[in-house]
Amino acid sequence: MDSVQTFLQEYIHEHIPITQDMAIAVQTVTPQSITVTAQLAPNINHRQSAFGGSISTLAILAGWILLKHRSRGMSPAPTLVIQESTTKFLKPITADYSAYVTNTDAAALEKFDRTYQRHGKARLLLKSQVDCDGECCAVHEGLFVAIARPQA
Repeated sequence: MDSVQTFLQEYIHEHIPITQDMAIAVQTVTPQSITVTAQLAPNINHRQSAFGGSISTLAILAGWILLKHRSRGMSPAPTLVIQESTTKFLKPITADYSAYVTNTDAAALEKFDRTYQRHGKARLLLKSQVDCDGECCAVHEGLFVAIARPQA
C-alpha cells in the first residue's frame, strides 16, 4: 500500500469509524479514480448477501474518497458531504465486493476544483459502480458538495 492509500485508509477509519467495522479498504488511488473494497462477512444480511446499506455506503465512499484525495492541499480545506444519493441494486452480492467511480471526466473534476477555489463551494455528480465476482451488482449516483470550513 502506498502512502496516499495509507493516508486515505487511516483517515476514513479514524473519521468515519463504521468503515473499519465494515472492513472497507482503499485499493487504488489516482487523481481521477479510486477503488475501495469491502468484505462480505461484516456486511452480510439475513439472506447471506451484502446488506443494501453497506453497498450504498461503499459506493458513496468511492466518490467521497476521490474528492478527499483531490482536495488535499486546498486552502481552505473543504468539508465534503453528499447532498443526494440514489443506489440501484441489480444483483445480490454474495462475496467480497468493490466500488469505483465511473464518470471521472478530467474536465468536470478540474471545474469542480476551480469552482471551489473561487467560490468556497462546489457541487459534482459522481456515478459509482459496485462489482462482485466481475459483475456489476449496483450503480450509484451521488451529488457531492464541497464547502469551505470557517477559519479558526
